[in-house]
Amino acid sequence: MQAADEDALPCQLATALFNLTKGGEQLQEALNIYEELKERHGSTTIILNGQAVALIGMNRWQEAEAILQEAIDLDSSNADVLVNMIMVSQHLSKPVETINRLISQLKDANKDHLFLREYAAKEEEFLRCAQQYAPSVCG
Repeated sequence: MQAADEDALPCQLATALFNLTKGGEQLQEALNIYEELKERHGSTTIILNGQAVALIGMNRWQEAEAILQEAIDLDSSNADVLVNMIMVSQHLSKPVETINRLISQLKDANKDHLFLREYAAKEEEFLRCAQQYAPSVCG
């Protein structure tokens, strides 16, 4: 009975997620689980995003990008996938236009996402700091 429970989809997803949080060598185990799930259940955004996160943890950025693009093709409004693609695109030095397009997609999908709130706060902080170095106009 326990073996049957270990093969259940929720159990497999939980195990893969746990392995992601452990990092290190467990990332490969998580990746293996996600690949098995993909073979058994097909591609879903949850499975693909999990695969991509494992690849990111292993510094396999270009592979992660391809997997995330596959996930975006399935659901272009999945906030978790979009955030990960933004991060991967930044890491791979993609053009600013590409990153801004992804941020716009995320805003359309979930305007209150934590990433967007943090991003806006950092933008405001940057502008505030930049003001300190702006040339003053003498009149």
